[in-house]
Amino acid sequence: MLQNGERREREMSIVAQFFMIMGGVLTGYVGIGLAAAIGNLVGGGIFRFQFDEFIFFMVRLSKSGKHFSFGLCDPRPYIKCQMIDMKPTKVRGVIYGAFSMAVALFVTETVSLQLFAAKRMPFNAFTLPMAIVMIGYTCFIIVHLVFTQKKNVGDNPGGALREEYQRVYGEIKKGTEPGEIEIKDLEYTGHLTDLGVYKKYLMLKYYHFLDKGDYAQVSKVIDDLENYVPDKWSKSDLPMLAELVFYHVIIRKNEAKAQFYGKPFCSMLEENEAVNEKRVFAYWLFFEQKDRGAALQYTMKTLKQVSSYHMTGCQKLEEKLLSALIKRIERTA
Repeated sequence: MLQNGERREREMSIVAQFFMIMGGVLTGYVGIGLAAAIGNLVGGGIFRFQFDEFIFFMVRLSKSGKHFSFGLCDPRPYIKCQMIDMKPTKVRGVIYGAFSMAVALFVTETVSLQLFAAKRMPFNAFTLPMAIVMIGYTCFIIVHLVFTQKKNVGDNPGGALREEYQRVYGEIKKGTEPGEIEIKDLEYTGHLTDLGVYKKYLMLKYYHFLDKGDYAQVSKVIDDLENYVPDKWSKSDLPMLAELVFYHVIIRKNEAKAQFYGKPFCSMLEENEAVNEKRVFAYWLFFEQKDRGAALQYTMKTLKQVSSYHMTGCQKLEEKLLSALIKRIERTA
């Protein structure tokens, strides 16, 4: 009986130790993530950057125009505060990035001194993993910042691409319609690390020409975009996938490609998509599914959400495209 009791007590102690270690790891990870996010918020506030979004794993706070929206998003393994520089320069970008590193370093240094030097913090299965994760995460932030700034601030094609993307994106977030923005014609650098930014840059060019009604240029942008179609689609690719569906359903009217892109697009929908993605699904319902009633209902519902669309400058474009679909549906009655 005594041996069984000791064994049970030992097992309970191991379980308690495990939860303390995991709690310390989680606390350290969340603590430094929040510290870096606060650093970005403070740095952006000092230089009058525009707030874009704050992500806490699967919770997102974003800004559209003068309004804030709060809700769930796809689960992310990080905490992030994103600010937009409306007047991007190399120096401002470096200093802004340094704020997140500085706050993370301050928190890590404070905890480490309290634990290892001053010994004012108890040394146990909770605090030790917490400190180790904080130190490791902070080192990662420093290395990531150095690597990112090296790409962004140098006189190189990758830096120019990022600067142009950020400038145009900032203008749209501010409320400028994409057709009114002058966009530089830039090429892909050929470096895999620049591919993600290049595809997002192409998406902004697509909206620019779509808003202007220049469908010849829209076709050129889509042709370029299709060179970088992934072997397997992920949720982060949904904005790109949606516009490929829209293009082949409405503009080029290529049934084979519409189905090729449409199937993965529809399979990824979860009712929490952005307005542009819902607009594409509304067109899909009408032109591909031939469901007039469902298309009209979905379009009317999406139209009411346009004012909360985070791409503020694209709101009129989305409203125009949705209104055009409603008129088309009504004409077929």
